[in-house]
Amino acid sequence: MKINTELVDRITAHPSVCGGKPVIRGTSIRVLEILDMIFLGFGHSDIIREYPNLTVADIQACLEYASQRLHSPILDRATKEIEAIETEKSKLKAS
Repeated sequence: MKINTELVDRITAHPSVCGGKPVIRGTSIRVLEILDMIFLGFGHSDIIREYPNLTVADIQACLEYASQRLHSPILDRATKEIEAIETEKSKLKAS
């Protein structure tokens, strides 16, 4: 599994922020919050609507971080499926 370090660098953990849990750099939004939203069926656009200061790359970083930590092919597949859905949505909006 190839690790996208540019994405994973968006994730940080510090004892003074959210009790040391991994968060998206520059925010107090925990990686687990984003993963929970994805598990509940939220797409990238739904998450960004909820957290307007996030980018798609931040969401992808959460998935990449979790995949790296868990070495999970299921998370890898979920990441690719979400990317494909978001690409398709963008194409539909453009037409």
